Amino acid sequence: MDGRTSIAQPDYQMFERNIAHLARRAKEVRVRIVDSISPSRDADGRDPDGRLYTGFLAGIDEGYLQLCRTDNQCLVLIDRDFIVEVEATGRVLWRLQAESEDPVAVKHLIEQCEHFIRATRAACHADA
Repeated sequence: MDGRTSIAQPDYQMFERNIAHLARRAKEVRVRIVDSISPSRDADGRDPDGRLYTGFLAGIDEGYLQLCRTDNQCLVLIDRDFIVEVEATGRVLWRLQAESEDPVAVKHLIEQCEHFIRATRAACHADA
């Protein structure tokens, strides 16, 4: 490697690249967030290990990740500063149509996420 080449990227670029990778493939993700870095429960009894949201990626900006929850099709804005883990569950949005007992719920998921999926696919092709 020469002195001008760097493989390191700013954390926001890595995060956005990885989110785009999952979104353009319409992968369901599990996002873990924490409100505090304290190793013990806070005064309200919340677990600092965080909360989990499971759903499909619907958008991203400088401050938030938008997720359409699989269980109730609600959109959730998640502050990027509190995300500690994003994990693909193995489920894919397009396969849910055939697997689901609730086609209306799947239709809502697709409507909420389709624009972001298309945008990430277009951005990927533009970079190639």
